Amino acid sequence: MVSAVMRTCGLALLASCISIVSGDLTRLLTRRQFSAGAFNFSQAALPLLLKSTHLQHPPSLIFTGATASVKANAMMSSFATGKWALRALAQSLAKEFGPKGVHVGHAIIDGVIDIPRTKGWNVSDAPDSKISAEAVSNSFLNSNACCKTLHILLPFSLRTQHGHDIKL
Repeated sequence: MVSAVMRTCGLALLASCISIVSGDLTRLLTRRQFSAGAFNFSQAALPLLLKSTHLQHPPSLIFTGATASVKANAMMSSFATGKWALRALAQSLAKEFGPKGVHVGHAIIDGVIDIPRTKGWNVSDAPDSKISAEAVSNSFLNSNACCKTLHILLPFSLRTQHGHDIKL
């Protein structure tokens, strides 16, 4: 049985809208990072989650978004397009599968999650400038255990891995 599934991804093309080639945007949106990938992932995960509705905590499908999911910034048109689509997918799935016992969530996380793929990324000079993957997963698991909500906002304080907040 599957009780929780988290899908986190991100790929930003930081450029002016007029400089982005149509084919680049199409490739970005149809790759596994955004809408088409999230849709395909959902189709594969939801049947497994529906078989787990009898468990103590509701089975969960949680997508990772960013502020760009609700508020776009300059030079982020391609990133915001994908994140808005991801949020719309999460909202639609929550309305369809929530009544069937599957919790669908959309987490707004602002920052780079500290995972192997992002180890070499220079985010800031601060030693704890990336968000702890363990803190993110714990927040997701806690939200699953206590409530059914569509949106989860993770605070900046989760950017620490060593038990202290950093100040920018």
